[in-house]
Parts: sequence; C-alpha cells; structure tokens
Amino acid sequence: MNYRIIFLFLLAIGVTSIILLFSMDLYIHIYDPDWYGILNLNQKTDDEKKRIFIIGGSTLHSINAVYLNEKLSESEINFEVYNLADAADRPTQRLKSIENIIDNKPEIVFYGLGYTNFEKFKAKEFDPLPTFLYNPNKLIRNNFELLLDEPLNYIFPVSPKERTLLSLKYILRGADEHYHPFIKFKEGQIIDLEQIEKIEDSRYIDALEVSKNDKEVLALNSIIKKLQENNIEVVLFSFPYSRIMLDNTEINEIENFEKMLKNKQKQFNVNLFFLHDKYSNLNIWIDRVHIANNPKTIIFTEDILEKIIEVID
Repeated sequence: MNYRIIFLFLLAIGVTSIILLFSMDLYIHIYDPDWYGILNLNQKTDDEKKRIFIIGGSTLHSINAVYLNEKLSESEINFEVYNLADAADRPTQRLKSIENIIDNKPEIVFYGLGYTNFEKFKAKEFDPLPTFLYNPNKLIRNNFELLLDEPLNYIFPVSPKERTLLSLKYILRGADEHYHPFIKFKEGQIIDLEQIEKIEDSRYIDALEVSKNDKEVLALNSIIKKLQENNIEVVLFSFPYSRIMLDNTEINEIENFEKMLKNKQKQFNVNLFFLHDKYSNLNIWIDRVHIANNPKTIIFTEDILEKIIEVID
C-alpha cells in the first residue's frame, strides 16, 4: 500500500511538472501581435505598418519600444517595433519558438546576444554534508545541474506559476503591454556601480563555448538561416555589460565572442554592431547585467533607434 501511495505521489509530481513546462513555453509559442485577448476581439493592430522584432534575453528589456515607435511615427517611418525580450533567452531556447516569429511576418529581426549566452557551464562544487545540513536546496539544485549539464534557470527562467498566469492572462486579454509582451516593462531604480559591487556576489566568466560545433552557435546558425529563408532581414548586436561584468571576464574570451559574431556576419551577410562595452562605466544599471528601465537610461534605446533608421535607409 505504501509503495502505491509513493508511486501515485511521484506520478502526480511528474504530471504537474510536464503541465508547468508546457504552460511556461505556451505563451512564447502562441504569441501574436494582432491578439488582444478573448475579451477584446474587436481591437485591431495597424496592418499597414511593417514590423521589427527585437529578440534576446532580459538584458534587452530596457529598450523602450514605445519610445522607438513614437520617434518612428514622428519621422513618418512606416515601421512598428516590438521588444520580444524574454527571461534567460539564448539561441537554443529561442530556436524553439522561431517558427512563431516567422509566422508573425516581421520585416527585420534585431537579435541581441551576449557572451554570457555562450558561457561554458560548470556546476559549483560543494562539500555535500555541510551543504545538506545548512542549505539542502543548494545541494539538490547542484545535483540536478550536474545531471542536466546546464543551469536550472535555463529550464525554469522564471517562476512556473508566474509564467502560467501570464499565459492565461494573454489568452483572455492579450499582452499586458502590447510592445513589451514577455516581461513587464516597469520603471526601475538606477543603482550606483560601486553600490552594486558591494551588494552583489562576484561572477567570473573564464570560458565560453563559441566554436562552430557548440550547441548555442549551431542554434544561432539555424535561427539566422530560417529567418533569411523567409526573407526576413537579420541584424545582430552584442548587448551591454557593466564594467563589473567586463572586469570579471577573461579578455581573450570576449575577443573570441567578438570573432564568432564577425564570422556570423560574414557567413550570412548580416549587419552587426557591438554595444557590450559602450555603457560599461555609466551609472545606468539596476544590477551588474541589466540597464534600468528609467528615463535617464534612454541612451541605449536611442542607439537602437539610430541603428533601426540606418538599416531601414
């Protein structure tokens, strides 16, 4: 009898996990800029405007798409920008939903990439007994990461509950913010770089996987190829890092990252620009890897606007 209870309990956990994993991915797979929800079926998008999608991780979320659209409209440029940044995004993750991007027919896709997208994963080493006694969650997490050979935040980038609720809300009433559908665009406080150094643990990047056969590079190749096969122009750019991150990264690894992107530029004949060190010393950050969503940090958005106009022209 006890074995049956244990089996049913484990089965319930397994079924729940599968449902959560499916619901977490559901939103990004069914996203449609024309969808305003079951409760707003009469609302329409301007079909005359061509679409530009910005894709990448949460480091791109501070690109203010509403500001970009206002400026493009003022200049009578018939394009509309959607910031589709998603938490913990990387090429292997984005590849899973690239068909949805294609189905929504953008003219141009700006893809922001960072060297941390290609970081070689190494599970942290702990002394098992003290870790289990004082922090069992850390030990369990570490063992799962060793088993999966990748960080758990790649599989669960945000709370499963949060993502499931996001999917349900989207089905009922569309995206909370039309031009920022995947991560809530709310204003954040700028924190001085010196203060960030004091309150955050150091993170060191000493090895990347950027050779032609590494899985993230292969996924990037597939994304670019699929977009180009559908006559969608691709623009690659490196997203910004603070000096805290850059100082804790091996110089030769940054150079390898730059070289890899230049190889993609040549291989696929795409536009490329670098921003990873442009704002590194500016006090515009909310943490070591994210520029704050704040009117005082508009420089990042303005640089993207400049590149958009340059590509369109």
